[in-house]
Amino acid sequence: MDHYNNLVTTARQLVSSRMQQLEVDESFLVPAALTTSALALSYLMYRQAFSLPPRRSLPPVLTKEVDASTCERTSIIPDLAPEYLEKWKDFQTAYDCFQNGLKISPNGRCLGQRPGPDKPYSWLTYTEVAAKVKRMGSGFISYGFKPGQETFVGIFAQNSISWHCTMQMCNHYSMVLVPLYDTLGEQAVQYILSQTKLKVVCTDSKRLDTLLKFITADSNVSLIVLTDGAPSSDQEAAASGVGIDIKTLDEMETMGEKSLQEYTPPVASDIALICYTSGTTGLPKGAMITHNNIFMTCLGMRRNIMPFPHGKDDCLISYLPAAHVYQYSIECYLGLIGGSIGFFQGNIKLLLDDIAQLQPTVFPSVPRVLNKLHDRIMEGIGQKPAFVQWLIGKATSSKLAEVNRGIVRQNSIWDYLIFKKIRKLLGGNIRIVITGSAPIAPSVLQWYRSVLGCFVIEGYGQTENCGVGTMSLFGDTTPGHVGVPSPLTNMKLSDIPEMNYRASEGKGEICIKGPIVFKGYFQDPKKTAETIDSDGWLHTGDIGTWTDHGCVKIIDRKKNIFKLAQGEYIAPEKIEIAYEGSPMIAQCFVYGDSLKATLVAVVVPEETAIKAKYGQEITLLEACEKREVYDDMMAELTRIGKPLLKGFEQVKKIHLYHELFTVENDMATPTFKKKRAVIAERFKQQLNKLYEGLD
Repeated sequence: MDHYNNLVTTARQLVSSRMQQLEVDESFLVPAALTTSALALSYLMYRQAFSLPPRRSLPPVLTKEVDASTCERTSIIPDLAPEYLEKWKDFQTAYDCFQNGLKISPNGRCLGQRPGPDKPYSWLTYTEVAAKVKRMGSGFISYGFKPGQETFVGIFAQNSISWHCTMQMCNHYSMVLVPLYDTLGEQAVQYILSQTKLKVVCTDSKRLDTLLKFITADSNVSLIVLTDGAPSSDQEAAASGVGIDIKTLDEMETMGEKSLQEYTPPVASDIALICYTSGTTGLPKGAMITHNNIFMTCLGMRRNIMPFPHGKDDCLISYLPAAHVYQYSIECYLGLIGGSIGFFQGNIKLLLDDIAQLQPTVFPSVPRVLNKLHDRIMEGIGQKPAFVQWLIGKATSSKLAEVNRGIVRQNSIWDYLIFKKIRKLLGGNIRIVITGSAPIAPSVLQWYRSVLGCFVIEGYGQTENCGVGTMSLFGDTTPGHVGVPSPLTNMKLSDIPEMNYRASEGKGEICIKGPIVFKGYFQDPKKTAETIDSDGWLHTGDIGTWTDHGCVKIIDRKKNIFKLAQGEYIAPEKIEIAYEGSPMIAQCFVYGDSLKATLVAVVVPEETAIKAKYGQEITLLEACEKREVYDDMMAELTRIGKPLLKGFEQVKKIHLYHELFTVENDMATPTFKKKRAVIAERFKQQLNKLYEGLD
């Protein structure tokens, strides 16, 4: 308003001066000023609507060739600024990340949490977090735990200030963090406690009873630190029964404050955490992630999005499991730049409310969350009057055309009229979205770039490479790939003869080599050797190719392949990705019996599409029982499969199911990969029935 008031004032002065010269009646001043102001406002709107910002300029090819025979390539990023590494030569660890943030923003916001629904965020500054970490570490030392690599600290809790401070305590005193999480299950947790010989585990009130059930009498655990509240008398008795002492975090800090200990900073080769992969079968494997792995991952993220104005004013919403290296690395990155982290309340249903209150600038996510939010918005749009739907469609098409030209902005006329309201759902300040863990449909990816008017960066990685093996570069708006290798990291393709993939033909297993590759699996040299070869290459199990722009494209998966009766190799995940590209299909599980010559599948229809076609009143359970829906879904699979799949790769029969494969029903891992063995067992009867009459 001040801007427009100034315009009105200036217009009045100009018109008044001109009128005095012409000796015209003063009564013309008001309408003249208003007319001039209206013209000025119209001109500003015209500029916003039609004056496009310059396109972010990127080289035509974003990687350079190292070895043509193996399609080995590396990012061009280091070539752009060789002095960049010189600037960071004294930084090597996750400890250095936080200390840099402390230097940048000592009194700035660091960690925030809501004390309850409808409450604002309460914040700790970097200085306050550093003091808390020192009290915690000193308390652990006073209790009898030595600083250094021989002390393993378990944590079994929800994302919170206490979780992050426990992480920082380990980083500052060179201890090894061992994160646990809900979906591991009793057997896996007991295995981890036994393998690592954990003596101390930090947990919250919600998980204390579960943890006590998991701990057996012959466990090494001697101390449980409760991060919130105090234990009940029954819980203390249960702990005492297996020789465990329970202390609150406040008690540990009080103990530490009486005898503060200086930090014991780690070195680059020290282990920062042992991150246990949930896996789809068998017991979890403990990936040893070093401090240098974490720092180089953070440095790579910073370099990849260098043109993005990031720093202490940036804020991250923390809701993805902190026990996974993807979220761990992103939180360390926010520390590196002096940014702030706000934690959700722990209820995913209240996430949008938390985001609205926090107003973050950085939104890390996964396709499942982004798809759900996209579907919710589209469902709301579908209930609007026809003219409004047309207008939103026109706005989306206009913004999408800009995105396809490399232009991402929030100041078009469509942003002010329509998309500003959608951005408010994510707080209104989102400037960058990061997505990973699974493929996201190109159409959804481009929709977010258009509607949010911000860069959506897609990445690819595994626990074994800190979750960020590749990232799309800032300014790259082309869909259908997962970006370029992290700086200083090489990536090559390895032959998979049994699947007819050869590096000489530009397709093969993705292998990664560089400072982000993990140290190996804890106490498991055999599996380490199966994953990292003698030349130091990490074999990912994913099949990829290079695009014309030098970006990585995932096309298949080496693991989970099987043979059909006629000897053809099948990669079910490749087929599932093709089918799940349909707007009618939410999820698909492709199954093959080695004694059979054809494939069958379990298909979860997309609820939004089903309701749009068969009526808003129908439930997904009802739809899955209708023959009409079955026939339509089979026709859709045929339509999708014909141009993309070979004849033997197309499913012949399907079973329709009304629930998504999720972590909650134990049919997906926390990173949303399908638990194939579990799904196959769950639907064993239905799958066997599908084969009746085939072949």
